Amino acid sequence: MPLMTTFEHAVLTAQDFVYAADFDWLIEQNFIGFAVQRSRGTWQLVVGHYLGVIQLPSGTVLEVLPKIAQFGEVNLGETRAWVKTMLATIWPGLNPKALPVIAPQTSFEHAQDSIPMWLGQCFYQWFNQYQPNQHYQTTEQNQSYIQGKLLLTQQLRHNAHQPHKFYSERDQFAPDTASNRLVKTAYQRLTQLGILSLSALPMSWQGVTALYQPTLAQIENVFQQSQQELQQRMPALRQPANMLLRLSYAILTAQQALPSVDKAPSPSLLINMQTAFEQWVTHVTKQLVTHVTRQQFSHVKAQHSQALVMRQGLPLLSMKPDLLMDYRQGQQRIVADIKWKNIGSVGDIRLSDMYQLLTYANETAARQAWLIYPTIDRHQQAIPIELVKPRDTQFWLVPFVVTQGQLSLPPLSAKR
Repeated sequence: MPLMTTFEHAVLTAQDFVYAADFDWLIEQNFIGFAVQRSRGTWQLVVGHYLGVIQLPSGTVLEVLPKIAQFGEVNLGETRAWVKTMLATIWPGLNPKALPVIAPQTSFEHAQDSIPMWLGQCFYQWFNQYQPNQHYQTTEQNQSYIQGKLLLTQQLRHNAHQPHKFYSERDQFAPDTASNRLVKTAYQRLTQLGILSLSALPMSWQGVTALYQPTLAQIENVFQQSQQELQQRMPALRQPANMLLRLSYAILTAQQALPSVDKAPSPSLLINMQTAFEQWVTHVTKQLVTHVTRQQFSHVKAQHSQALVMRQGLPLLSMKPDLLMDYRQGQQRIVADIKWKNIGSVGDIRLSDMYQLLTYANETAARQAWLIYPTIDRHQQAIPIELVKPRDTQFWLVPFVVTQGQLSLPPLSAKR
């Protein structure tokens, strides 16, 4: 299939498309990741801060990549690689029911060999680590030999006229569990989208029955059963299984038809980059400070709500810093705000973002305040933000290298 690549904040017109009907169709869909405007007598589509993949009616796949890929010496292959890493990192920790926060569209992406199969690759990676669970299942059978326990009541009812048959019951070790059915159904859905090959499914899965055109209620029920089965697994097998089950649930519940002129399904995926970046940085920061300074950090909280204005004893206005960390057994505090913005130097900081960071620092009595931003410069270091009025809080511009998934921490042992 042909591929058309664009970037966040790009302005698209009908001339950018091989088929003008694709542009008209995009306008009609009213996607959350696009804004429609008219300039100089021409309709335009403005891409928001989203990344993703949309299959157009002509068969062309529209790929939206982060704008940061346009800067520096990072090619599209490297961009797709770090996007895949980001999604693989944040997806397991999400509550499937909260998925619309990350992917607000109501349908799933279509991917093939020419574009990054982000979630398809994640699914296959976890699928290879997944060990199908099995359980004993009771089955009844009426045949010419006894296998298991003879059921006298059923024997008299069904075999009075055919004494050569025996109605029996037996327990057999079966792989047809809720977990396996959920995974196989998601696997088949990805094969329908051209992401995976049905011939690559191992023979051991032949005994698993996939859900046939399941409703959302059926998917929800099977998912809840799979979560109960998860608790019976060995601890070492629980985490990879949970990752695959959550992704399978997301795939099956997200595959719905978008509203369109012909009412045909249009597989797509759009992801809010600000939200995804916040989740990614939070995950990496927690791992980093826990691993590197295990004995110095006592708490790392994400999206910690704190009241600013009270009325009649109830919070009226609250703030919610992206990260709040207690350092040196709570004697020092670090607050951080995460921004998916192109910030190359202190001079690029917006006044509103600085106001926000000042408020966070003041209300949390933080020793340090970080403004975390994305970069592709692997040599970029944290830069101090010097304020005109001296303050006890030290302010830092902290880079997060997206191509490496690494945070460049500022010095943590500076004196007060």
